[in-house]
Amino acid sequence: MPAAIRKVHRQLDLIALLVSRHYPLTRAQIWDEVEGYRTRLQDNDDPESVRRMFERDKKELIELGFPLKVDEDPLGEPGEQHRYRLSHRDFYLPYLRLIREGAALDARPKNSTTPPAALPAEDAWRVAEALHAYRLNPALPRAEAAESAFRKLTFDLASPELEFGSAPIILSSDDDEARERVERLSEAIRRRRRARFDYHSMGRDAIAGRRVEPWALLFKFNRWYLVARDLDREARRTFRISRMSALEIEPDADTWAPFDLDLSEWTTADAWNLPGDDTGETTVDVRMTFPRSFWADRNERGTLVETRDGGTTVRRFTVRSMDPFLRWLLSFGREVEVEAPAGVATALGELRARVADLHRDRGGAA
Repeated sequence: MPAAIRKVHRQLDLIALLVSRHYPLTRAQIWDEVEGYRTRLQDNDDPESVRRMFERDKKELIELGFPLKVDEDPLGEPGEQHRYRLSHRDFYLPYLRLIREGAALDARPKNSTTPPAALPAEDAWRVAEALHAYRLNPALPRAEAAESAFRKLTFDLASPELEFGSAPIILSSDDDEARERVERLSEAIRRRRRARFDYHSMGRDAIAGRRVEPWALLFKFNRWYLVARDLDREARRTFRISRMSALEIEPDADTWAPFDLDLSEWTTADAWNLPGDDTGETTVDVRMTFPRSFWADRNERGTLVETRDGGTTVRRFTVRSMDPFLRWLLSFGREVEVEAPAGVATALGELRARVADLHRDRGGAA
């Protein structure tokens, strides 16, 4: 039997044993009852290696969310002062009850062993709308999980007024390999595991190894980004996931303590100027014709450099990541042109030509 299967079998036996007992068990009692430990001892395996195996199993179960409790028994035999228990009541999430404003919430529903959790109807609708948009977007990870959560929540929301419009379409510019990295990094964030990868820095046009504590994932302007602490540089950094390669998650690394992370700095920043992006800055002057110039002024996009006839303005932008900035300018068509530097103006022209060629290939108008 493969080692991974043996481990799962052993951990399931451990769970079943603890749940079936109404009193805590010592380590010796557990080893005697669980086949995976008992056979190792019967095969004259080192008790210390069995102890380490048991500690690993216990740690993994706790990380997976199993509420394994440890009681102290000062009167126990040497080495057996700890007793382990797992209540079946702790396996269930609180009963979710939708309430309306001003309605009373019973202390506990009949036949329920867990206290209820209150969720106002207004909040429930917001969650349902977000899940609806998420589940219909194939570009986002965990769409299947969102579909399952949406069905469970809307079962209690069912009414003649239950209507959800079509979800907005969000197309990711990242390829399948990058989206697979999103899944793995998402799991690393959840389990607080460190990660290693090679990263292509566009500013230096070089590839270097990075080791990080992954903090959060961002989806900005159709691309995925990782917010993390760079362990070698001891600084927060933002990495575009499509520029990663050779990604490895450290499964046995020590986890770091939970922390509160305020992502407002990242969520409000433009994709071309994210905090923690260590790419060098480029100053770009963009000419905008009216009414785009009026829109940019009202929305404080860039810094006004010059005003010209007919409402045309020149606005200055600080850019760290050129690709999303050029794609942002592309969305405005001929209402914008890059005046300086010349290399950025050339890059925008080349991007427009590639898009025009793509439309020709598909039979559209250039």
